[in-house]
Amino acid sequence: MRGMRWIIATGLACLAAPVFAQDAGPRPPAVDPQAMQALDRMGKALRALSQFEVSADSTSEVVLEDGRKIELGGTVDYKVRRPNGLFAKLKSDRRDREFYYDGKTLTIFAPATNFYATLPAPDTIGALVQKAQDDYGLEMPLADLFWWGTDKAPKSEIKSATFVGPAFLHGEPVAQYVFRQGDVDWQVWLDKQDMPRKLVIVDNTASERPEFSAMLDWKPGASFTNDTFAFKPSKDDYEILFFPGTLVAQEGKQ
Repeated sequence: MRGMRWIIATGLACLAAPVFAQDAGPRPPAVDPQAMQALDRMGKALRALSQFEVSADSTSEVVLEDGRKIELGGTVDYKVRRPNGLFAKLKSDRRDREFYYDGKTLTIFAPATNFYATLPAPDTIGALVQKAQDDYGLEMPLADLFWWGTDKAPKSEIKSATFVGPAFLHGEPVAQYVFRQGDVDWQVWLDKQDMPRKLVIVDNTASERPEFSAMLDWKPGASFTNDTFAFKPSKDDYEILFFPGTLVAQEGKQ
């Protein structure tokens, strides 16, 4: 899965029996059709949203040079109007960033420094996510939410898929699934509307297996004006030329 580095915390393992060791029946298939069908339903539900807000509370594990792991918290807030309106605000323990996309340009703004850069952009959100990654070295947060339900969804890369079982998130019933795809393991919890409410990804390329997890809160049917997606600099903002990492480097000088 592009750019995502997530793991799940199982918690209280000593009190819970192993999910798949309850009987000695036939071994389930590596790719469970039920789990793949759930991904199809999720993709269909996501594509049905023409306008929406989604907020995510996330935690990311970072591995230090000596192998210790630290955890960083953050939030992501999206306002989306298909096919060509997007606003995203990323705020973490170390960084604050805003993205404005109006179907013509993408503006990246760093509030901590008042620096911004404006780049030419394609005419759809899906194409924007791809161009940001390929041409600008930008990983849009939770980018996979814009892929599922399209021909860009990496379904063919999934090597293992399993329906874990029913669960609850904040008292609401959900269904939990786990997948293995390339060098990552990832889990998703879907609500009764087949919307993802929790995501967890494990990076298996490192022995420490760092994780990222996010809880998602959806507001379908939200309405926006064109101003939501248009960046309007103040007199204190400064435009700079953009190179991958430019805003990060400048922000780090503060």
